Amino acid sequence: MDAQRQPAARGLVVVLAGPSGVGKSSIAHKLIERHPHDYVFSVSATTRPPRPGEVDSSDYFFLTPQTFQRWIDEGRLLEWAEYNERRYGTPLPFVEAQLAQGHVVLLDIELQGLKQIVEQEKVPVLSVFVMPPSLEVLAERLRNRRTDAEPEVARRLGIAQHEMRLGPMLAEYPVVNHDLNEATDEVEALIEARRDEAAEAQGELP
Repeated sequence: MDAQRQPAARGLVVVLAGPSGVGKSSIAHKLIERHPHDYVFSVSATTRPPRPGEVDSSDYFFLTPQTFQRWIDEGRLLEWAEYNERRYGTPLPFVEAQLAQGHVVLLDIELQGLKQIVEQEKVPVLSVFVMPPSLEVLAERLRNRRTDAEPEVARRLGIAQHEMRLGPMLAEYPVVNHDLNEATDEVEALIEARRDEAAEAQGELP
């Protein structure tokens, strides 16, 4: 850890929002590869069933609708949203524990969740809306994943059109994912600039 910056100034929640298939999780994983001891990925809770190869408590917390509702009622979610008839949310205790250690917590969430995060005052947040170069490129990426049938791809593209109109107005910074490494560089620069601002405000930088 940089001796000039204390954990309180370094802790930051980074919201990566954007359409399904745009590359949010790929950017998050690249950031963690670059900063394995400093950046962490927030494991979301969801009511959707696991896809082949997904592991409970590692890829997602796979919950029943009843358990998910209980987590909402108990205030255990920083944000939650319904997307494509499934619920997704960010467990708050995990996020708070990571911030206390001065880590960057990366969230891969949908537009409804972004709106809740932007409006809350519980944790420090940097919000980024990741966009595809075009809807045609996004369609190709969704099909190349081979995780959804064509009707589901069409459904996700319809949702994406709506998100691409509203997302840039909700998030602080839009980042177009033309190239994964370049998009990761851009997000990384935004994160470190925000952390420097926080450290300077607290008198922790010379």
